[in-house]
Amino acid sequence: MMPRATLILLTLLYALPAASAPQAPLLALCYHDVVATHEETLRDPTAVTVDTLVQHLSWLSANGYETVSLAQWREGRDLPEKPLLLTFDDGFITFRRHVLPLLELFRYRAVLAPVTAWLDTPADATVPYGDEPRPRSDFLSWDDIREAHATGLVEVASHTHDLHQGVRGNPFGNLLPAAASLAYRPGDARYETTAEYRQRVWEDLKLTTLRLSEELETIPDAIVWPYGAHNDEAGQLAQRLGFELSVTLSDGENVPGSHTIHRHLMSYRTDLAALRSLVERPGEETPLRATTITLDSLYSDDPGTLQHNLDTVIERVQRMQISAVILQASADINQDGAADALYFPGPHLPMRADLFSHVAWQLKTRAEVAVYAWLPTLAFRLPDDAANDRLAIRGTRDRAAHLSPYRRETAEIVAAIYAALGQHARFDGVFFDDDALFAPAQRDDANDALERTGTDPLTALTLGLAAELRQTQGQLRTLRSLPLRMVNGQPTADWRNRYRRYLETYDYTAVTVQNDPDAWYSRPFTASVPFIDLARAVLGNHPDAARRTMIYLPVRDPRRHADDRLTDAALGEQFANLLRGGVRHIGYGIDDFEADRPAVLTVRSNLSVNTFPALKR
Repeated sequence: MMPRATLILLTLLYALPAASAPQAPLLALCYHDVVATHEETLRDPTAVTVDTLVQHLSWLSANGYETVSLAQWREGRDLPEKPLLLTFDDGFITFRRHVLPLLELFRYRAVLAPVTAWLDTPADATVPYGDEPRPRSDFLSWDDIREAHATGLVEVASHTHDLHQGVRGNPFGNLLPAAASLAYRPGDARYETTAEYRQRVWEDLKLTTLRLSEELETIPDAIVWPYGAHNDEAGQLAQRLGFELSVTLSDGENVPGSHTIHRHLMSYRTDLAALRSLVERPGEETPLRATTITLDSLYSDDPGTLQHNLDTVIERVQRMQISAVILQASADINQDGAADALYFPGPHLPMRADLFSHVAWQLKTRAEVAVYAWLPTLAFRLPDDAANDRLAIRGTRDRAAHLSPYRRETAEIVAAIYAALGQHARFDGVFFDDDALFAPAQRDDANDALERTGTDPLTALTLGLAAELRQTQGQLRTLRSLPLRMVNGQPTADWRNRYRRYLETYDYTAVTVQNDPDAWYSRPFTASVPFIDLARAVLGNHPDAARRTMIYLPVRDPRRHADDRLTDAALGEQFANLLRGGVRHIGYGIDDFEADRPAVLTVRSNLSVNTFPALKR
């Protein structure tokens, strides 16, 4: 244990004042294991050293942060100017050795969230922690929990009974968070039903509630979801059992009285400078730098070729050092612009392969990028010709099959497809491409609907689809495509109005730069407007534009212009000019991993979210 004199010295050393600011929102920090040396963090990247924790607490204390209890935050009573919630997940023995003395020194409160199945594990057994079993002695005992709780500085929450593990989430064997995923049963070659999933989660939450009430004679009012992963179904079950707070690892501002608490994950990378940046610039998110990958180009009937393609894509995305991938979830087998099959089990369309979940999870865990699922909004070709004829938009020029947004049956079909996607995969956001276009004869009707309700039918449809996905994904970000329309170097008035509505409706708007916005796909943008001026012309339309706008460059169209691509030099120049024009979020597509087009170096040198991209060539 660190000597008290050393702790006090470090407190003075790191008590560097921050810039003054108005009343701060709740700052919720998530810690796990707290170890003595940096070498021990190699075993677990979520671990922090004692020195790091001392630096954190010293700086927070010196800058006026005061801890609050869960009940205090939930009720919104007697909140300090800078409220702080410290949480420690998993119940490591280092909480007793290192954390409790620091809480006493700083007079800070904390929330301890143990896994009750691990507490019930016999002393001579091991705990299944991640990929490596750990000795039972690495974790607190029930007596340790009671002693910590008795100090008055520690609240105990549930980290579930035995959901801190992965369940097989697809035929490929990927382990997905147990609390938020349908389990795949290879023996039966099927996924568990929604009813079976609910029952599994319900029984676990009932058991953790029972064990905590038996051992502590109190029922916790907060559930801390393992890996921060949960969905609306699990949240509703937890509320029925009395868990009034749901604690996650998702982004978002914490609002007093809200059922959800969003936390920041602390790890071996979170030194004092990183914590200060997090606190002093809370709205400064990682830029959205994205490529688009089609599963049509990755898929193969041959398992060896499929694995080779996937490994190539993963390595390519890793080397690019981008932050997101827009990943196709439907198949366009006949390459006419309409989805005629799915890459997940779903209704109304055949499944080409159960592939989306596997690729999305590999991208998230191996390439460490956010995944935005890309499904059409209306461009579906149903196997039933009669249904296609009944629901299709009429009067479009050079267009694939599109369903009419005015038909209730269309909304039901598309919502069911999106719901199935949400049930069978884990991802971070949804990309609504601009396949949702009106036939000329229907545009007047759409404008009339906009004037009457303030929302056009296609926007209403996409919002409903996002709500459907949030039932199973929890937090979900929305990205809506908007083709750019310019006249004499400036966006048109109609375009500016639509752009402002999108900025106020979606998390991000992807302004697609192309020659002919009315075309289903078009050749890469080569107009005379310099990209730096284009960026300023777009971002000048709304005070929040820079934070919520992606400029998206259609590098090539694999369906119609396979040989019509921007050169790497031209693309790199366009990327650079967009950045000079103040654009934070940039995307491009379609990526050609087989031909290395665009070249990895072109993307990384311009779009990398790494501070020093040249160090990782």
